[in-house]
Amino acid sequence: MFVLVELFGIPRQRAGQAVVKLEVCEESTCLGNIVLQLTKLFPDLAEECFEGRRLQTGYIASIGGKTFVRSPVTKIRAGESLL
Repeated sequence: MFVLVELFGIPRQRAGQAVVKLEVCEESTCLGNIVLQLTKLFPDLAEECFEGRRLQTGYIASIGGKTFVRSPVTKIRAGESLL
């Protein structure tokens, strides 16, 4: 199972790619776990955009382009896109 993460603007520049496919072990995970996975893969992205398991002020995530979220405990289901 996976979550597709699409990056735009500064996050895309720091990661050096537009799309990241992340493996998830269960049917859902949380935004904080996705942030931790991205931190391990892209330290430059983490330094600019994350504070631990949280998004830094000025950054927001969107589940499927429909719901905007910031809380690290927000559930993200396998197969969803996170922008």
